[in-house]
Amino acid sequence: MAQFDFLGTWNDSWDVVSAILEPGDVRLIPALMYEQPQARFLSRLGEVHELCLAECARFYISCERFTRHPPEFWEIKAGKNKGRFAIDDRKAGPLLDLSLPGCFRYDDVGVPYLAIEGGPGMHLAPGTLSNQREYLNPDTQEWEWVAEAVKAGFKDIVRRVKKRLLRHQFHKPIWIGRNALCEVQAKNAMIHGFGLD
Repeated sequence: MAQFDFLGTWNDSWDVVSAILEPGDVRLIPALMYEQPQARFLSRLGEVHELCLAECARFYISCERFTRHPPEFWEIKAGKNKGRFAIDDRKAGPLLDLSLPGCFRYDDVGVPYLAIEGGPGMHLAPGTLSNQREYLNPDTQEWEWVAEAVKAGFKDIVRRVKKRLLRHQFHKPIWIGRNALCEVQAKNAMIHGFGLD
């Protein structure tokens, strides 16, 4: 599995999503629990921003250059989401997987909440862009290694994301958003992950 990890605040996340969507060849599919097995496709930054603040910071990336099939769903059989549907990123597609970086604070009793604004007490957790090594082709019902088009698409999306980040030397070089780096340097934010906890 190819994977690219990075840090950022919510402001940095909007820059990253904007860079991904800018050329107009990509749509984001929220990784939600759906009432029906029908994906919601987002192609505008405002749609993503609204959804992230409400309920979701993980998306699948569909691109006309490498996505050959619509997403497939599986039904949740138990628990609070019983009867709902989730996307199975190993079937159909292929899709890339984007989790935006976590940016949160703790309340007085230790419960985390979204840190939308900058300032003291921020905690930053990594975001990740990745893709599966193989996927189930719905036409043949056989597992296939991802095609060169998927690998090239992954590299292109990473290139877009890196244009909005800085590679900063901590104990090792880490890709980080400009806003997040300012907050870390001002000692307003603590980094989790990358061996920095």
